[in-house]
Amino acid sequence: MRVLVSLSAAVLGAWLLWPADSRTEQLAVDETAQRGLTPGHAWWPDSHSASRAAASAPSLSAGTHSADNNASRSPADSTDETESSDGEPETGQPSEETAPDSAGAEVKTVTTAESDTASAAEENQPPQLNSEAYQRISDEIATWQLSPGNAVRYQVDISDLFTDPEGDLISYRVSVTSAALRLNLAQLLTVSGTPEPDSGAPTLLIEASDDAHAEETWPSTSFVLPVAQDDNEQDTRELEDTRLYRIQTTRQLGGQHYDYDVLYCELFYLSKGVVYYAMGQTRLDCPDSAALQRAGTYQRKTQQIDFSLDSNHLYSWIFRHSYPSRIYNSNNFLVTSYDGDEYQTDTLSDTREAAQARLNGDTGQYLYQGGNFDYLLMDEQQNYYWVSMGNYIYDRRFDNPNYYQPADSDLNIVTDQGDLSCRQFEPYFAFSSLTGPTLYQQTMMVFSGDYYGNYPPACYEFDSHQRPISLSSDLEYSEYDIPLEGEIYTYILRPRPEYTQWLETLKINLIYHHPDPNITP
Repeated sequence: MRVLVSLSAAVLGAWLLWPADSRTEQLAVDETAQRGLTPGHAWWPDSHSASRAAASAPSLSAGTHSADNNASRSPADSTDETESSDGEPETGQPSEETAPDSAGAEVKTVTTAESDTASAAEENQPPQLNSEAYQRISDEIATWQLSPGNAVRYQVDISDLFTDPEGDLISYRVSVTSAALRLNLAQLLTVSGTPEPDSGAPTLLIEASDDAHAEETWPSTSFVLPVAQDDNEQDTRELEDTRLYRIQTTRQLGGQHYDYDVLYCELFYLSKGVVYYAMGQTRLDCPDSAALQRAGTYQRKTQQIDFSLDSNHLYSWIFRHSYPSRIYNSNNFLVTSYDGDEYQTDTLSDTREAAQARLNGDTGQYLYQGGNFDYLLMDEQQNYYWVSMGNYIYDRRFDNPNYYQPADSDLNIVTDQGDLSCRQFEPYFAFSSLTGPTLYQQTMMVFSGDYYGNYPPACYEFDSHQRPISLSSDLEYSEYDIPLEGEIYTYILRPRPEYTQWLETLKINLIYHHPDPNITP
């Protein structure tokens, strides 16, 4: 199955990342069918088939390049290529120009002295493969690590892969035989996405042509993308004979009732069909292994575990994904619980320390003080990718007595997979909340977004110019929402109802302290 992706503008990265309207999707399917290709489809449960994102897209052309700056394209029925050949260089001197195309992209063109000396009487030749560039690109691609289930983002310079004998401007188009990978060609060719299990090694096809041959000749070459052995089979056997810690909410803990949700820690141990369980008795600690007691039995399927508890309670776990933590020395397991009524998805940890870190987040002594935690976001093709999420509370009046609110909190989201956009956050989340006691002996309830999912939590994009664009989601405090020294505040980020079976409900504690100038990051 080949997926063809249009590369005609630098802004196409956004076009590729977010669902197109139905007409655009149909054009993609029609054009793919014209090429004799089968549109790809990302895996998605049948109960949600109506919301599947189309995994195919039309063939994408990059801008035109000369013999010294080339890239690639696909069959000749694509009509969206952009060309630029403004300016004439001095004889024998190459010149390079950058001009925006109609979509706002920057198309880079290079004209060499070859175009001045080419004889019009000679037959115009199509672009030719540069064997040295081919070897360089092959060696670079061989270092890539495409692992099923793990998000990847690689870039490679293909500008010199083809040369043109007459120095004509060269157009490029690229395609890849994987519905799970996306392509974008600007200054570099970018390959991103999450390889699917059992999908085999994808083939990257690069084609080139010049103006004289665009309707008839597209010399091409291809590269096989290396796929590592799938070490993550998503088999529930991974959940057996392993201590699994999970953070949950309650309003009754340790003999005390709360007017808002507070957090506690659970411990599960599954072995030989028997469920062992322990519940933390405080808001800050996970139970010790010695507290485990038999709680019932389970039956294991490949991706699901069905529980039959001694309390006559029946429910299931659906195993979504496992991956090593990038923050703690532990492994994470994304698991959805279903009790016959509702879904909730959580990240389970196999170490007490990593789970307990979500309960013991000191904050407030300096700006942005707070822990960071692994989280899996989901793209429009229902592929998971890793981000880091963290929050804090800080009294900005310590620095500015006239600040408009007594405290400040922002959920911060960063990743090493490239720039983030609010379009990767807003469609998936309903609201966030921060709750706890206040100076006026009232319950602090600070929200962002709408409980019923009518509008998403606040989202802002930040470009530091030193790292990829990150996101934040602000909470607005009233003048009465003054946090107290040493108190525990519960922060929860809730997915929209239709995504609770796919995305984790992030739950962390923030233990507030007054600003202390003697403590620095």
